[in-house]
Amino acid sequence: MHGSGQPHRVPSCIHVVILNKARHWATCYLLACSTASASAEPVTELFDEADLLSDIPYVASATRLPQKITDAPASVTIIDRDIINASGAVTIPDLFRLVPGMQAYSVTRNRNAVTYHGMSGPFPNRLEVMINGRSIYLPMLFTVDWGSIGISLDDIRHIEIIRGSNVPAFGSNALLGAINIVTKSSVEQSENSVSAMTGANGTREVQFRLGGLSGDNFSFQLAGGYSGNEGSARYQDGLQNRHLNGSAVYTPDLYSTLDLQFTFSDGYSDIGEADKADNRFARREHQANSQHLTWQRLLNESNELRISFYHNQLDMQTPLLPIAELLAQEENIEPALAEMFLALSPIYQPLQGTSLRQDNEHGKTDLYDLELSHTSHLSAQLDLVWGAGYRFEKAISETLLQNNGWIDEHHGRLFGNLQWHAFHDWTFNVGTMIEKSSLLSSTRISPRIAANYHWDDYLTLRGAFTRAHRLPSLLERHGNFSVLTNTGDQWDIISVAAESVDSEDINSFELGLLQLWPDADAQLELRLFYEEIEGGFDSHYSPLPSGSDIDDRARAHDNVADWHNHGAELGWQWKYRPYSLMMLSYSYLDQSGVRNRGHRVAGDPDDMDSLTGRSPQHTLAALVSYGFENDWRLSLSHYLMSETVWLEGANFQKPRKTYQRTDMMLARTFQLNAHNTLDLSLSVQNLFDRRYSEFYEFNEVDRRIYLHGRLNF
Repeated sequence: MHGSGQPHRVPSCIHVVILNKARHWATCYLLACSTASASAEPVTELFDEADLLSDIPYVASATRLPQKITDAPASVTIIDRDIINASGAVTIPDLFRLVPGMQAYSVTRNRNAVTYHGMSGPFPNRLEVMINGRSIYLPMLFTVDWGSIGISLDDIRHIEIIRGSNVPAFGSNALLGAINIVTKSSVEQSENSVSAMTGANGTREVQFRLGGLSGDNFSFQLAGGYSGNEGSARYQDGLQNRHLNGSAVYTPDLYSTLDLQFTFSDGYSDIGEADKADNRFARREHQANSQHLTWQRLLNESNELRISFYHNQLDMQTPLLPIAELLAQEENIEPALAEMFLALSPIYQPLQGTSLRQDNEHGKTDLYDLELSHTSHLSAQLDLVWGAGYRFEKAISETLLQNNGWIDEHHGRLFGNLQWHAFHDWTFNVGTMIEKSSLLSSTRISPRIAANYHWDDYLTLRGAFTRAHRLPSLLERHGNFSVLTNTGDQWDIISVAAESVDSEDINSFELGLLQLWPDADAQLELRLFYEEIEGGFDSHYSPLPSGSDIDDRARAHDNVADWHNHGAELGWQWKYRPYSLMMLSYSYLDQSGVRNRGHRVAGDPDDMDSLTGRSPQHTLAALVSYGFENDWRLSLSHYLMSETVWLEGANFQKPRKTYQRTDMMLARTFQLNAHNTLDLSLSVQNLFDRRYSEFYEFNEVDRRIYLHGRLNF
């Protein structure tokens, strides 16, 4: 095999296989521990020798069962260390520009968003994102805050992306797809490193990693760092963040593994909207932490038990400012003039002496999740995983969940997937997720069935159908905010909780082709898809009784959008020599539908807003990386996204225009001595400085240059 890292290949030199279950079921790689004690009996694995010596990649995020990628019931893209190193990515979201059908974009200079098949605003909400199987989807913002997840690019071992609804495996948030970021394991990671980066917009970053802290049956690693920048020249929307993460693995015997992971981050980000040239940004401070404990027990040669518990916490704080000061900032006038305006205006007089948060992203969330699963090798043809989980989440916010105190949700789930190798040429997967949430009165069942026909060992044809549901988040169900007068009355009712909400529903059909060329370390994938989404959540305006507030209208989240997607995706990659690869991704998406925005004035008809063109019809990414004999590496990548009208940040009169962008990375590794190396790289984003607006009109992307160095010891 070519390339320096093949994390998704099973090593061919395995003789005695003893799996570290806590890492390998979670990471979907079948790694081997070297040897056991002389008195220990070898552990029989759930795979036969042919499986273990296979040169076909294994994945786990499609069904929770470790399975060959040719047996998976969905399209899977793997981003490994070779691709990460070649990409020249500066942030984790940058990597997803390489995935067919996926859109990664900067909302503002330091706010990133990742979605699949578009139909999104600044807070994409139909894509599950996990770190080692732990969801990082935020219940209060119903999205992922990439700035507070507590890991960096250097921490990642590989990423599995499930393209297509994956609710039957991982639940409600995976309506359109799922991402599982797998970090480096302390079992296999013994290298220490320190790194630094500097570059555009005053970027400064320092990272460290300590590995190899291991004993006979215990291993530990620690990583962390600091990052910051000054933001764009127009808005001065800067960022500072510190993070720390660690993992410990304890294996008391050959049959049990205990895995503990934790993350911590704190800092600030200046947030706002870049739809006007003179907008003001607010400083939002954050502090986040997580703990994830997994125990796995090999019961016998055919059965494994797994218990997982994790906790996520996020605390966001934005400044509380007097109304006069906020008005002065917004209108760029003197505070004294703002005070005079408040005193003389009959409409605004009731706000004298009041205060408001500078931005609504203010509050605290806690999420607890407990899950038990059982994996069983029933026979040579049948493999089963099933389990149950319980999640409790709560949130409090004086801006997003006003006057409600702590709001909570109780969520139970049952899940299972049966893989059946019916004949030599066929593999069937049948899976389902049953969910019950306190936010809805009834249970939701999300089934999937898929059939894979193996034309030969390396060519697979796949057909799959999924009927799935996304349950409302805490904010979608209970969102409520009003501007209050100095007497506590409602001056302007911004949003109210809907009287009742239902789930979003999807019917998803796909046909796929996967061709592998193991000898050349290459693969080609084609996917045809049709997705029908009913009852999508969106803001819906309704008039209020006369005299309720200054404009007698408010909005609520409700099931008011219906649309369908159909199209095709292509993914190709080839690792044609050591430290060298080629990668091509392309997606065609035809989308149409409508959403009911409601009406703001009593008696007016509803505003039926077209959803055609709300996602880019064409996205393309091409990456070429070449490793020279003298330890130099050169990478070029090119990205295209066609014209689109995002749900926010653009409109049909001012769509975001088609853009093309070329990035470059030049790198070299210096061998300092037998054990130490120095990696230096120069990354240039938007090499030819073809400036374009990404998401918001005034979020302009120019040429950005970064210098990065890492010492490995």
